[in-house]
Amino acid sequence: EKTRGLRLVPGKLELEVVTPGDHGISEGDLLVHDETNRTLATLLAALQPPAFPMALGVLYCDPAASYEREVEAQMTAAGPRGDLAELLKKGRTWQVS
Repeated sequence: EKTRGLRLVPGKLELEVVTPGDHGISEGDLLVHDETNRTLATLLAALQPPAFPMALGVLYCDPAASYEREVEAQMTAAGPRGDLAELLKKGRTWQVS
């Protein structure tokens, strides 16, 4: 029904429930969720009912590439892989007795 919203408390890093129109609060003062904002996601996860709404859904999605995707990209860039035994014997080798 869009009768209440969340905003940052001026001068503090905490959220408060507000009603647009009360005490000069406009819709521009309300928070709009950004799933790439880690700080906002942390604040939303800490909200406790009944004073605050329960935050559901994706709170944070790291925009950085995953570890697996980076490893796959490095392996693709390295080119085709050969036989490991052949690779170990390639170049200067020595035998320990």
